[in-house]
Amino acid sequence: MRKRFAYLAGAALLAAAAPASAGQIYTSFNAGASTYGSAKMTLNGGSSWTNVGAGRLAFTRTGGDYLGLLDPILLTFCIEPTQWVQSTTVYTVAPLAQGNDSQGGMGVNRAALVNQLIARNSSVMQGVISRVVAEAIQFAIWEIVSETSGVFNVSLGNARFFSYDESGAVALAQSYLNALTLTGPQLANIRALIRNGVQDQLVIDRTPISQVPEPGMLGLLGLGVGGLIALRRRKRTAA
Repeated sequence: MRKRFAYLAGAALLAAAAPASAGQIYTSFNAGASTYGSAKMTLNGGSSWTNVGAGRLAFTRTGGDYLGLLDPILLTFCIEPTQWVQSTTVYTVAPLAQGNDSQGGMGVNRAALVNQLIARNSSVMQGVISRVVAEAIQFAIWEIVSETSGVFNVSLGNARFFSYDESGAVALAQSYLNALTLTGPQLANIRALIRNGVQDQLVIDRTPISQVPEPGMLGLLGLGVGGLIALRRRKRTAA
C-alpha cells in the first residue's frame, strides 16, 4: 500500500463501472478502521526506495452481487505493493492465486505460502491488532509475492522493507516467513479482491457461497485421488 492514497478517481470508478457481473463487490476505503504505519520498500535490490503505508486495511462494502463477504467492514492486506488504494472501488472476487493481477497473478505456489502465512496467524484478520503486527504481516506478504531471488528475507534480495515507526516489524515479519513449510495449514475461504490498476487485496470470506479449495490445493488433492485410483487398479489386476 502506498503511503499516499489515491482518492481522486474513486467516485468516478463507481459511476463509470459497467453493471456488476457475478462475483463483484463495491467497496469504500475505511481509513478509521485500518491499522498501518509508515515504511519504505525497494523491489530492485536497493537501487531506489519508495515510501509506503504498510499494514491491515479496512473497506466498507457498499454493494455488489457477490453472495459472500457480508461483513459490514472487510479487513484486508494488500497483495500488490506498487498499486494505489482508491477511495471507492469495484472489486472482482477471485481465487487468491489470481491476486497481483498486474503481474498475471501470484500463481499457485506463492498463493499457497501466503495462505499458510494467514492460516498460521489467522487472528490478524479479525479484531484489534497492533501496528507492528499489521506491518509485519504486510511485509511478509509482499516478500512472498515480490521476491525473485528464491530466498524470502525481508532485509535482503530484490524486495526489502523498512519500518519508520515500528522497530520490531522487520524481525517479526522474518519470523513469520521462517515458520513457513511445504506442508503448512491452508484456509479454504481466503479470497483475492482484484481490479486492474488498483491495489489488489487479500480477504477472508466468512460467509462463502462454497468452500472451494485453491487451485494449488486442488492439485494436491488430484495427486491423492490419482494414487487411490492406481492402487485400486493394481488390486484388480492382482485378483
